[in-house]
Amino acid sequence: MEKNWLLTDEEWKEMKKDDQGNEVTVQAEEKCLKQSTEKVNEKVRGRQVLGDRRLSVVFGKESVGFNKVYEWGLKHGNGSPEARAALRKRLEDMGEIDEKGRREHLSLSSQQ
Repeated sequence: MEKNWLLTDEEWKEMKKDDQGNEVTVQAEEKCLKQSTEKVNEKVRGRQVLGDRRLSVVFGKESVGFNKVYEWGLKHGNGSPEARAALRKRLEDMGEIDEKGRREHLSLSSQQ
């Protein structure tokens, strides 16, 4: 049994049921997000659409934080085997893919 100080046992059960139905929605949203991002990136690729205006891009190590969350979740038995496998796969190259995307953003301006 999971302990939660803010919800009753019944409220917690209801909330956990919602998690099961969200996966399809998340997949649909991610598909649309990926398509729209690719469409915008294709339109601006190779063009400095910001001209000589300044642009700052923050490079972070999100994968480090997500790995900690993943390890904590494993330790506490959270997530389905499928969800664990999907997150493990995403974490394998997350840092590299995210950095590549941020570097592409830097090309939008002649000044960094």
